[in-house]
Amino acid sequence: MGFSWLASCAFLVSSEHNLLRESQTRSDQYVALQQKIDGTKQEIAFRERLLEKRLSSSYHSQWKERETTVGKIATLKIKLAELTESSSDVGLDVAVQQVPATRLFNGLSQALNISSEIIMAVGYGLLSLLLEASTLWMISLLHTFKLDFAVNHRCLENARDELEAEDSEK
Repeated sequence: MGFSWLASCAFLVSSEHNLLRESQTRSDQYVALQQKIDGTKQEIAFRERLLEKRLSSSYHSQWKERETTVGKIATLKIKLAELTESSSDVGLDVAVQQVPATRLFNGLSQALNISSEIIMAVGYGLLSLLLEASTLWMISLLHTFKLDFAVNHRCLENARDELEAEDSEK
């Protein structure tokens, strides 16, 4: 039962995380950031092609320009790294407000002045425990019905046998 309970908890937590991530990637801020990242990647590719041309050029002025191009590429790569690093937080506030379970846990967290992670762990733990208990209850109920059916079936067979015995005596 313990493993199943932990699996239920993990499923609930991962489902909420997936909903948050999906909501985050659909937010306007995240889409705008992705467009900036794509634009920066395209500019880096353009500058790298330009650098290739300048390196293969026989003109001395093009050789001098390659240093500025190399500097610009380095700057763009730093910018790309910063944008990519910030992508995990962009749009998360909007996503938190759009996912009902997260909104509930954050509201309880503020009302009770307890960490939202603790509230989430307790909430999902209790929900998983309720799921486990209801599953065990259903299995027990089914077993009871099965035993009840077997007892009723035997009683009916005994009653039929008694009736047949009485009919044969007459």
